[in-house]
Amino acid sequence: MIRKLAATAALLLALSAHATPFSSDTSDLWWNPTESGWGMNVIQQGGIQFVTLFVYGADGKATWFVGPDTVFQATSNGTAMFTGPLYQTTGPAFAGAFDPHAVGVRQVGNVTITLTTLVSGSVSYSVDGVTVVKQVQRQTWVTENFAGNYLGAATGIYSGACTANGYQEEPASLAVTQPTTTSIALTYTSAARTCTFTGTYEQDGRMGSAIGSFSCTNGTAGTFGIVEIQATPAAINMRITTTASGCGWQSLYSGARRNF
Repeated sequence: MIRKLAATAALLLALSAHATPFSSDTSDLWWNPTESGWGMNVIQQGGIQFVTLFVYGADGKATWFVGPDTVFQATSNGTAMFTGPLYQTTGPAFAGAFDPHAVGVRQVGNVTITLTTLVSGSVSYSVDGVTVVKQVQRQTWVTENFAGNYLGAATGIYSGACTANGYQEEPASLAVTQPTTTSIALTYTSAARTCTFTGTYEQDGRMGSAIGSFSCTNGTAGTFGIVEIQATPAAINMRITTTASGCGWQSLYSGARRNF
């Protein structure tokens, strides 16, 4: 429950800017774990998703539909919505020479993706008058390993019973270890303090999340939630929320990898 609340809050934070380049990325493979054999692939650029549905037709054969212009609509009551036209395509057989003149495109209906958290929601689509509604979540098949040392900065907002409230920028290094696939530890070091975060880790598709407790050398201690943990060979990114004695901190951290 705590994890889902943290994810919902981050969704509101990330998508309230009308899917600017700083919005949360919905790109992933989505599915319903109780209904294996079909799924939905989403690639997001800016505020537009390219959606591919791989399902089964009335004849039981594999069938593909595409939504190449599924556009961000609004964030309301903790949900974010994307909607657009849905098409079915036909074309030349895969084993022969490709003939672009043999490609056909037909709009069969519309598709709407509604996200209630960063990692779950629903898809509603219509095909030739038949409407389908499914619950979906990001599909995970491997746990990412973020272990390493990073050099970057945190930008965020302090609110509540803090020594100083408002927007702050803070250069900081970050060391990450993952003792197991379900645990994580982070050491955050700035000029003002060193903070150690330890907690449980969960992989949700391309993104990681963690909850737990933290303590700092300046005497601050409390609980944290981290979402949208993503790393590349070059860098790491995440959204961090902490609470300590009535002081809240919502921040973004990004750092370049120090060990290649």
